[in-house]
Amino acid sequence: MLPYRIAIVSRNFGDVGGAEHFAARLAEGVADDSRYEVHVFASRTYQGHPAIRFHKLPQPWGPRFAQKPLFAWFAQRELARQGPFDLIHTHEPLSGAHIVTYGTPHEFWVRRVRHKRRLGLNDHLIIRTENKMFHHPNCRRILPMSGMVRDSLSEYYPELAEKLRVLEPGIDQNIFQDLDRENSRKELRSLHGVQEEESVALFIGNNYEHKGLTPLLEALGGIEGIAEGRKIKLWVAGRGNIARYRQMATDLGLQDRVVFAGLLQTGIERWMLAADFLVLLSSFETFGMVVLESMAAGLPTLISDQVGAKDLVVPGKNGWIIPHDSPVETIQKALLEAQVTSKQNGMSAHAKQAASRYTWEESHRKIIGIYEECLGS
Repeated sequence: MLPYRIAIVSRNFGDVGGAEHFAARLAEGVADDSRYEVHVFASRTYQGHPAIRFHKLPQPWGPRFAQKPLFAWFAQRELARQGPFDLIHTHEPLSGAHIVTYGTPHEFWVRRVRHKRRLGLNDHLIIRTENKMFHHPNCRRILPMSGMVRDSLSEYYPELAEKLRVLEPGIDQNIFQDLDRENSRKELRSLHGVQEEESVALFIGNNYEHKGLTPLLEALGGIEGIAEGRKIKLWVAGRGNIARYRQMATDLGLQDRVVFAGLLQTGIERWMLAADFLVLLSSFETFGMVVLESMAAGLPTLISDQVGAKDLVVPGKNGWIIPHDSPVETIQKALLEAQVTSKQNGMSAHAKQAASRYTWEESHRKIIGIYEECLGS
């Protein structure tokens, strides 16, 4: 029997970002199964798996609002040339795909996250494309990355409930096994002047504003007069406007308590091992891989209720969850609680245990099961 021909569409494919890495790891797991012949259609690819057949598409140009439709046109044209395919799995807006990995509905994003009262012409065009894709006769499964995203899709498209299947990302459970926690803590904490009685909160993100760094700094500044509050230091890793936020930290009197590490291409795992808890107060995250990775390192996590990975967090056991629009006082209270309890009550072990359920092997098993459902229907 010939293998099933699977087409996977992702504008950027590989290790350039969370969504792109997710698409790549799923494809690799399917390609390891000899029953499937995997073809990837992307503008940016990597040659990371010998069994995957890559089809490079032109990089879309022009105004930002036109790039997704243009990429879809490139993809449709090449799919027709290389087809037919038994299944088309898209990670981009693409009408006619059998399986769609998707984030939150665009109208939800515009109204609930960006807080726009009126939809613009571009918003209506995106919603129209989204609606057409979801309701195309070929569309059999829609795969949100978290229960939170599933609920937003169900709210705006209740008629699609039967098509929804949550498919979370996994993690390589051995990424920390060759690293020494005590050495990492000793070296990094000594380098950045962390005293024995102090705790380190770790912030990781490439969009400081969206990830909630502003209210986090304001909360830290507000507890400067509390003895326990002065024992909290903050390490900020990731790409963002460092100059602006360093000045904000200085204005709040935090210049000696905040370290801006910038974008760490390698070695972020050592920072996770050296910190005491993670903070991610995003206005919206479809999942939040950094939460899963940090918990695998044994870090309790303080996150907003708009982070999809909140499914992993049991408040008081392996982390804390607060409303994303919490006043500074609520954030301060959560920080003080984290400072006191993050090293107690086995929270680190509970964080590791929660993360251990999320493996790429499990994600591969789930996606192949979904493919089998669709091929058999």
